[in-house]
Amino acid sequence: MQEAAATTTDELSPLPASPSLLRQVFAAVQQGRAQAVEKLLAPADGAPLVDANAVDNAGDALLVIAARNGHEQVLLLLLEHGADVDAKNSRGATALMVTATHGYAELARALLKHGASTEIPDSQGKTPLIIAASEGQADVARALAEHGAATEAKDDQGWTALFWAALQGFDEVVRVLLAHRANVNQRDRIEETPVMQAAYNNHRSTVGVLLAGGADIDAQDKKGWSALFHAMGEDAREAVDMLLASGAETNARDAEGTTVLMQAAARNRHEIITALIECGANVDGRMQSGWTSLFQAAFQGHDESVLALLSGGADVNARDTLEETPLMEAAYSNHAAAVSILLDAGATVDATDKIGWSSLSYAASEGFPHVVSLLVSNGATVDVTHKDGLTPLLVASKRDRASVVAVLLQRGGSADVRDRDGWTPMLHAAALGHESVLRILVQHGVDPNLTATEGDRT
Repeated sequence: MQEAAATTTDELSPLPASPSLLRQVFAAVQQGRAQAVEKLLAPADGAPLVDANAVDNAGDALLVIAARNGHEQVLLLLLEHGADVDAKNSRGATALMVTATHGYAELARALLKHGASTEIPDSQGKTPLIIAASEGQADVARALAEHGAATEAKDDQGWTALFWAALQGFDEVVRVLLAHRANVNQRDRIEETPVMQAAYNNHRSTVGVLLAGGADIDAQDKKGWSALFHAMGEDAREAVDMLLASGAETNARDAEGTTVLMQAAARNRHEIITALIECGANVDGRMQSGWTSLFQAAFQGHDESVLALLSGGADVNARDTLEETPLMEAAYSNHAAAVSILLDAGATVDATDKIGWSSLSYAASEGFPHVVSLLVSNGATVDVTHKDGLTPLLVASKRDRASVVAVLLQRGGSADVRDRDGWTPMLHAAALGHESVLRILVQHGVDPNLTATEGDRT
């Protein structure tokens, strides 16, 4: 009896299929022609003509092809005739992963009923549940979760299914995962959480779903950024509004010691600046350098942010650790509009820093004639003397800022001013070979034969 049984098994084993038969079965599976597939798998008069585990030139098994095309009847036939339920294609995907991608929930349930693994990862470490979540396939995600799929499984970048659903803003998938006890505060490799992903991508409703599910609104990643920082960084205003309405901390500091408001000022997020201040952000909070948010906005020339900060009560004459002011930063960076706004708001035009430089000094040194003229028109002292004995005109002459030299002379600057060594603008320009400056000085009546009072160094 044992010998007879062995003979019967051999007789029913599939013979090596011809290329023609393989083409027929692959076409039939792809097109969903169940009867044609059955004739090839189980002919009435003998052994199967093709193997249910046949693979095409692209590395796809018949079962994977049936799943991709949504042909449930064909898929069941293949399983009944010995198809490997967990066979992978060349990209590491199983039939269950394919159904997850395309949202074929009934096919997924059929595969699960036949023992398909929920935990086999693809070439990127993604399980079927992670794939379903990343594609927004809530019904498949539900089927997988109900079958016990691990909600905390991570892919190669350390992301769970919840991260992917949050990133894409797939609220229903998020709800499914949370209902099956997915960790709402799971961390990835850089300590980011799902709510940070939702906020970064401006998915307001997803942020709300995650917060309702217990997400830590003020959790910080490796660089100290919370969801509010991430939303601000991308100008994700709807997410910002949701986070602020939900009580996000507005004065938290990141790893560099900056607040969301400071970062918003640096990025010209003026509408977010207003919202942050209205929700309690400290408008004059300081960095280690002593800079406030207004310094950031002035330095960058973000006029709208400067206005928003001033409207929110920012100190226009704040000082940093070097005793510099926002006006100095705007002048140094050639931001004339910001200079005007700050002056109109009451900035002290002749304020000087630790080395005795004023806003005019910085504008002159950097060669910005328009800003120089603007400052002088608003009362800046043209011949302000620095602690090193230099004046704006002396500095401009030394640095070959010919256009600035011309403006300063026109606005009353002294061409005869001398530094501590007795050197005039003319002597500095001559020694350094600044011909354009020399011409302007001569045009303004400066005697080219003047010498230093304390020794000629040329």
